[in-house]
Amino acid sequence: MRAKLTARRWIYGGGLSPEWRAVARLRSAEALSRLSALRAKARGRNGDGAEAIGYLLSKDDPRRERLLVHPAFDYWLWAASGREPERLFDCVQGFAAWLACLRGESLKLGARLDAQARLNLYGGPVFLSFPRRRAGQSLRLSAQDGGLRLSLSGAEVVVAKKLLLRAAGGGAAAVGEARLGRNPELAGGLMVERSSRLVLDLVRQVDPLAGRGLPRFLGPLEEALRDIREIDPPLCEELLDAVRMIVPLRNPDGHDSVSSSFGNLRGAICLSASRDPLLQAETLIHEFCHQKLYRLLAADPVLRPGQGGKVFYSPWRRDPRRLWGALLGAHAFLNVARYLLGLLERDRLRGERREKATGAVALRLFQIEDALRTLQFYGVFTEFGAELLDGMWRELGLLWHAAQWFDPEIVEVQRQRCAEHRAKHALGATGCHGGGGDG
Repeated sequence: MRAKLTARRWIYGGGLSPEWRAVARLRSAEALSRLSALRAKARGRNGDGAEAIGYLLSKDDPRRERLLVHPAFDYWLWAASGREPERLFDCVQGFAAWLACLRGESLKLGARLDAQARLNLYGGPVFLSFPRRRAGQSLRLSAQDGGLRLSLSGAEVVVAKKLLLRAAGGGAAAVGEARLGRNPELAGGLMVERSSRLVLDLVRQVDPLAGRGLPRFLGPLEEALRDIREIDPPLCEELLDAVRMIVPLRNPDGHDSVSSSFGNLRGAICLSASRDPLLQAETLIHEFCHQKLYRLLAADPVLRPGQGGKVFYSPWRRDPRRLWGALLGAHAFLNVARYLLGLLERDRLRGERREKATGAVALRLFQIEDALRTLQFYGVFTEFGAELLDGMWRELGLLWHAAQWFDPEIVEVQRQRCAEHRAKHALGATGCHGGGGDG
């Protein structure tokens, strides 16, 4: 059963409304269906994996629903359904073990330590690290009464429920030859993940944040989240509900910011460190908006099928992008521009920072208009997608109205900047657009 969608509610933050919850349930139902299909494949080939899947399928409750939409689980489903399903299949035991601990239920499984000699309790904040010589070793795992017992060659490690809860709350501890650790937390269950097997398999250039790197990474992000909560509370509510994981990225080329989102790691934002909370707020909003539209796909495809092979000029990049990329960019920058306008209207920025933000808003509005023209001229939308596009045009007009007090010279500089980018990078034979690059 499809959720009834209201287009305007998906343009900007709408808080944890019934519609938001309904779409989240569609996403977990989709994960459950894919998991059921994998159970049939695992029977007779991967006994422990099949048993773990059987446990995950056995009982519905809020804990399982939250695990089903965890970004690591999203990637595991994608990998286990792909060309090399066995490569990461045994990670499912980590999900099942964590769920059994949360429920206080009994579960016995075989598992394997990863290449870093870690047992990841996927879906939760904690993990167990063993000496490197243990990397890749098999073990027997037993969950009971909220705790864990691990048996491996020549050793046994017992983690009582009390110790597991203490670790989940932030206290690392030695347990026999193992170390019980916990990922850092930003706010509301938003974890920083630097080393899990599933994340490292997909994301390149992960920054381990050695030494003082972690507090330098966390501080500006925490300030950014506080600012987002103040300026746009409904959007912040959605962000903290949908995003479960922050993955720090290296920035080897010294860009202002490096960030990314993945359609098969939904619920995770990857971004580089910055000392500027405003830049981090813009990046969080931008990448969250991508996550929001990825979530929406569980309810509506937005664009009708058959358009994936077409590429078009992108006002943000040198290379052409598909229509979905244009929609992602326009949607994200609408929200970023609205956030920056909120800061300007509250007089939160002064001097050079105010002038820079004013220019950024003007540039984004010109770019959004360019992207929306491409979508309007060339896209074939679902009924809901057409309503979404119409709503984005309206919101663009309202943002231009709110920006009418901007210094005309600043606006003109950004208009020229946008036109120069189009002249340099626009594709030929897309004659619906004016400008020097369409030839």
